[in-house]
Amino acid sequence: MADILGNVANARDKAIVRGEKARVGRALYALALTNKNPEFWRTDRPPIKKEVRKVNAVEQVVEYPDPLFKQRDNVIVVKVPTRKGSIVERAIIFNERDPRAMRMAQSIKSLDTQDLHDLLAVAAPITRYFSSINTQYNPIFGVVNRVRDVQTAMLNLAGTCSAQARAGGWRRWGRGRKVTPTVTPDAVITKRKGASLR
Repeated sequence: MADILGNVANARDKAIVRGEKARVGRALYALALTNKNPEFWRTDRPPIKKEVRKVNAVEQVVEYPDPLFKQRDNVIVVKVPTRKGSIVERAIIFNERDPRAMRMAQSIKSLDTQDLHDLLAVAAPITRYFSSINTQYNPIFGVVNRVRDVQTAMLNLAGTCSAQARAGGWRRWGRGRKVTPTVTPDAVITKRKGASLR
């Protein structure tokens, strides 16, 4: 992973989108249950397919939801918790002959961002390339970044250290030494070889 924090933030955003979309789906399913209108929508269970598969060298009949059913334009599949705590899939099936119902189904389906995965996979190398151009391949970036880091360090030390400690930190930075200060009540002690900024 090139950017761990960026990927963590991206995963968090995706989880929030999935959670909010699930809430909308459950609310819509409850609305369809309480306001039955067969000319507009109806609720049902997703169809189950049966297939003979070998499990541990033994042929068994395996049941699984039809994966193509979810891709229909007039179907929205939501996951609903039961009273026992398990999660089951339920479907809201909109009337294909009603333009209003189809518009509603399409607007709910457009909340899904999973279809953008392929597009984002193509765009990711391009954005990384432009990021590299503006950072590691840009000769002025290192100078500007170092000056900004020094300003931030001096600002942080201003509220915690004495003027003598700040001057010592500035001298050590000027000589290119790596100093990691730890703030104590009256002094700043470095973690490098037990040296002191005083």
